[in-house]
Parts: sequence; C-alpha cells; structure tokens
Amino acid sequence: MIDTSNIFLTVFQGSTSPHKTRSVLWALSKLRLTLDTFNKFAVDSGVPRQPEGLTQAHTGATNRAHRAWEKGWREVGEGRIRVPVDGHTIAIGAENVIVPVRDLPVDHPEQRHVESGLCIIKSRLEEDIVTIIPGQMLDPRDVAEARRRGFDRCIVTDVTRERTGQCEPDDSTPYHTDNRVSRVDCLEIAVRIAMSQYLMKIRSTNT
Repeated sequence: MIDTSNIFLTVFQGSTSPHKTRSVLWALSKLRLTLDTFNKFAVDSGVPRQPEGLTQAHTGATNRAHRAWEKGWREVGEGRIRVPVDGHTIAIGAENVIVPVRDLPVDHPEQRHVESGLCIIKSRLEEDIVTIIPGQMLDPRDVAEARRRGFDRCIVTDVTRERTGQCEPDDSTPYHTDNRVSRVDCLEIAVRIAMSQYLMKIRSTNT
C-alpha cells in the first residue's frame, strides 16, 4: 500500500460530466488522497460522444487531459486557481469506450462489443500514464441502435436506459449486465489504477 498521507493533489479534469466526476472522485477517495483543489473543464475530445475502438478512446482521453492541463495552468497564471508549491498537479482524461471483440467489421450483425474504461493522466512526468480496463459485454441490440442514431449524438448507455430502465439509485448510469457493473465502476477502476501508477512513479523519482 502506497503512503498517500503527504500527497496533496490539484486535479484538472477534462470533462464536466457528472459520471466521470463521480468516477474520478471515487477513485481518489479509495486511494486516500488529499485534494487541494478539483477543477472541471469543458474541453473538446475530438472524438464522437460514443468512442468506438481503442484508437478513438486514446485520442479522446489524451485530448481531454492535455487540454485540461492547458486550461488549468492558464487559470493558475490568471490567479483563479491556487496551486501549492509542495503539491502535485495532474490532468485527467477519461473515456468509456466500446471495443469490438470479434474479427469482423464493427457493424457486422454478429459482432460483439465490451464497454471498457480508459484513463490518461498528464503531469510533469516525462510521459503520460495510460490505463485501459476491460469492461462488460454490451447488448448488441443497444450497440446497433446507438450506431443507427449516430455515435456523435447517442451513446449505448442512452439506449440501454430506454430499453431496460435500469440505473443506479442516484445516477443515470445503467447496469449493462447481470453482474451489475456500471460505467462509473469501470471508469473508476481505470482512474484508480492510473493514479496508483502515478504515485509509484513519483515515489521512485523522489528516492
């Protein structure tokens, strides 16, 4: 277990989405990190609202993290955000992505998708930290209907919610499978693992 008692964190999140915010804050709380400030920025991911495939997800999460980093430090320079001298500052970009699992065209009737969580952390380290967590199998009917409506406008979750009415008590994130793993759960794990990698890296550079 990494000692996080003296880690004070400033976070720039590349999204104002409630479910992404919940995932990030949940992950940080599980690691017992002290948040100095948590800042959300609306940024353009450069990918559809529903990313499909790891290339789109990586592009979207990278854009979110890097653009949040730029916006955050701009606001620090303008005096709207305070960053402690002895603290750590990171930017987080995250995407829920649907990933095809069969060697078939993505829109083939026999194709199947899993929804996964991808997180990128940008910091003062030389390289970004990237984590991808495989998620649960999606109902092919929901994927097909979301595709028909257009991934720029519709995500698979929208269709699942309409079809099943399943959602968490305090969130509009539906459960996709009987094991009741939500999009929030999947993304939280990706963020938590990425943050653990970040903490290990900064510990190693300080020893």
